[in-house]
Amino acid sequence: MKSLQPAPEHRSALADYPAPAVPEQPTVGIAVPVLDEAAHIAQVAADILAQDYPGLREVWFVDGGSTDGTIPILAEIARSDDRVKVVHNERRGTAAALNLAFAGMRSDILIRFDAHARYAPDVARCYVAALLATGAGGVGAIARPMEASTDTGRGIVAAHRSRFGLGGAKFRDEGASGWVESVWNGGYWRHVVERTGPLREDLWRAEDNDFNERVCRQGYGLYLCPEAHAYYQPRQSLGALWRQYMGNGAGVARAAFENFRAFGLRHFIPFALVMGILAPLPVALFWPPAALVSVGVTGLYLLVLLVATFEGLRTVPGLPVLSLPAALATLHFAYGIGFLRGLAAQARVRLVRPPAERASRIAGVVLLGLAFGSPGEVASAQVAIWFAPSMDRIARDGLAATKASMELFSARGETESFQLAIRAPQSGLTNVTVRIGDLVSEEGARIAARQVEFFRVDYVTVRRGSPNWRGSNRPLGPGRYPDPLTPLASPSGDASFVVPASLTQPVWADIQVPRTARPGRYRAEIVVASDQGRVAGEVTLVVWAFALPASPALDSLFIALRRNNPQATTELLKHRLMPHPLVSLDVDPHQQPTLMARWGLKSTSIGLWSGATAEDCAMAPPPSAATVREAVAARAPGLQLYNFTADEIDRCPAAREPLKAWARTLHAAGVLNLVTVTPVPELYDDGSGQGRSAVDIWVLLPTMYDAAQARVAEVMRRGDRVWSYNALVQDDYSPKWQIDFAPINYRIMPGFMSASMHLTGLLYWSVDRWTSDAWEDVQTYRNRDGYDFPGEGMLLYPDRRAGETGVVPSMRLKWLRDGVDDYDYIHLLRQAGCIGQAAAAVAPVAVSWRNWTKDQSVLEGQRRTLGSLLDRIAKGELVCRTGESVP
Repeated sequence: MKSLQPAPEHRSALADYPAPAVPEQPTVGIAVPVLDEAAHIAQVAADILAQDYPGLREVWFVDGGSTDGTIPILAEIARSDDRVKVVHNERRGTAAALNLAFAGMRSDILIRFDAHARYAPDVARCYVAALLATGAGGVGAIARPMEASTDTGRGIVAAHRSRFGLGGAKFRDEGASGWVESVWNGGYWRHVVERTGPLREDLWRAEDNDFNERVCRQGYGLYLCPEAHAYYQPRQSLGALWRQYMGNGAGVARAAFENFRAFGLRHFIPFALVMGILAPLPVALFWPPAALVSVGVTGLYLLVLLVATFEGLRTVPGLPVLSLPAALATLHFAYGIGFLRGLAAQARVRLVRPPAERASRIAGVVLLGLAFGSPGEVASAQVAIWFAPSMDRIARDGLAATKASMELFSARGETESFQLAIRAPQSGLTNVTVRIGDLVSEEGARIAARQVEFFRVDYVTVRRGSPNWRGSNRPLGPGRYPDPLTPLASPSGDASFVVPASLTQPVWADIQVPRTARPGRYRAEIVVASDQGRVAGEVTLVVWAFALPASPALDSLFIALRRNNPQATTELLKHRLMPHPLVSLDVDPHQQPTLMARWGLKSTSIGLWSGATAEDCAMAPPPSAATVREAVAARAPGLQLYNFTADEIDRCPAAREPLKAWARTLHAAGVLNLVTVTPVPELYDDGSGQGRSAVDIWVLLPTMYDAAQARVAEVMRRGDRVWSYNALVQDDYSPKWQIDFAPINYRIMPGFMSASMHLTGLLYWSVDRWTSDAWEDVQTYRNRDGYDFPGEGMLLYPDRRAGETGVVPSMRLKWLRDGVDDYDYIHLLRQAGCIGQAAAAVAPVAVSWRNWTKDQSVLEGQRRTLGSLLDRIAKGELVCRTGESVP
């Protein structure tokens, strides 16, 4: 493969590999969508299992409901080769099959093979070599047609090979190689797939065009590997060919509305041919000369057929004279008419139906307009909406994207989020409201619309960025950031808002999935209405069969500095974080059970402070037993109680003996001792004679953890708990919680990071450290060296809506909540005995404070893997014993 050279204009997938080094022999997984393939599936499986690449790790046959005996054949193959897995595809489609396989596979490289094809032993090996040599995001083989035995079949094969047949697609040129816009039977790096997102299941017959375009949009190149020998089986009759290309044309028409970038001029030529012949005929009824256009186009096409036939007869000896032009005409007219039918279907959806009805099928952005004009031109004529994942930050001047629907996955008892972006035309939008209908499953189950809460995303300005220590985790610097979330509903009614001309307004949505919801696939229409009109899109929510615990497995202590701010208590609990203090509820334990039952309150500090900190090592004597008992009595029975006794006292050796005295007093009352301090042997015994540590909960910064890893492991073995905490920017590698760091910093620390290192809790020193104008000034902390830490100690904002008091959440708080949920997923899988599966799911996301992914799609992909495994466990399809899975 001497000819393989990285393209300098392409992003290198090797540079983005989510581990310190790219493996010399990456593992490979092959996914094969199947449906009623009994006649030839055994041969296809034999080709795949005969691949000579030693790193072939897994082969998934994803069946869409075969009834012809395909499943027994595959089951027998799976029994004889443990690399083979047979999976049922409830949604039947090819894209659904590939999404199912790619989400479940653990290999480094993911390859799609078609069942109607044959494969030489070199395909996987050539794919891997090309990916390693070029840095491409994906590779593919030349689509070589198999020879046919009948005259008609030979004509169809010749049509596929003809430059006049399929429009000159490079991957069909048997002499081609190098960089291409699309690939056949693609093989992709796993991290590229996760970054690109799942295949569009609604783009029938064109999901691969769309996916390949999105890979390229990420900056990665696609490479054609001629050394890989794969062969596809063309249709063998003109009728079958007609049906195939009718479907292809209709599918491309549908997909062109959704992602016009995925198609070139050649995809539209058959449609132009059909329109050139048919469109003038109605006009000719009133103006006869128009018929000359049809005659001219027909004559030109016949000339093309004549040239193609002579070329075919010259290159394919013995080819029947009429077989090639018949095949070409069938292919072209079937595709063109199919495209016309697809356009007609889209017109019915987008134009003929009343707005509310057609909106349930589309996203409001007329994407065909994007194909013929700039985004600015489209925005000037209409409202544009699109969807985005919760960890995206949408710029205020962001242009319309093409994500026309949103698919979410959730456990029962979980809150799942997404964003809806609304871009105004040049005239602006007034009186804008957002509504969603009930989410309804395919079986008729409902999740009421009232379970969905909308927030307007507001923006703050970081004027002085966080310090940049030039390490592996760097701040993004000064700028305008989306962060505060203002509820769009209040006791006074739903709020409308304005979107200024040519600007984008994101709306955040929380779907609170009831614990009693039935598992299944739910859909709902979401409508954006304004004085200028209404548009809408569709949200799909897959509810898995398992439920999150009412109280999170991860413990936490998040401190509200403003004691007159009782709303902070509830807001933190809504986001599955344990507040301190319980504000007005401290003296009323009768109200605390309400928080326990409704919001999962599980633990709290009893609030006795020793006074010892890094700045002042002096520690007050321990409180009396009566004082501790009084503090305990002010907390409801059933709460886990601890006391945050001292803060950052590593440099206070004189405080160790007083700390032991505190520990003995607390332990006698059944209260745990929590201290931000590095484990030292001098604190391994509280002096009570019971061998109990003076510190029950050791809370560490990442730098403290890394400096004492052996002692951390030692106290864990003793049964002590280890938490982490976040403050300022004290290293150049671990997650940070300032506004100008990437969103994954907040999500990864409570979830995958804590689970990876077996940390059981999380502490944050403040959630409401506000400046005098928190919405205009987020420069909340400057240290003595003059460094700024924007947003430090501030996860809530004061509610500035008219007539409202209290607080509103930030996007960062939402990301922390999702991280707490991630921890629950991992914890539930470990509880089920699936230790190995949990470890495999966590490893690509976070290994240590220094080794963690910055790619949010990797995290989301592994989260979905965890959910799929838990769903199978809940349904009885997977049982784990002592860390081993039994399907």
